[in-house]
Amino acid sequence: MALLTINQTGSIISSLNIRDIEDIEIPGLSKAEQERIGTEVKEADVQVQEK
Repeated sequence: MALLTINQTGSIISSLNIRDIEDIEIPGLSKAEQERIGTEVKEADVQVQEK
């Protein structure tokens, strides 16, 4: 996230140039890992909505 923040431009609306992000490696997650993360996010959202 820090890498993205460093490369932001614009004073009111932040933007990123494609050249700034094209070399960032994105890890490949298995379907099971994606589903686990999705479930955790949904559960956290439910907890926030209940509060």
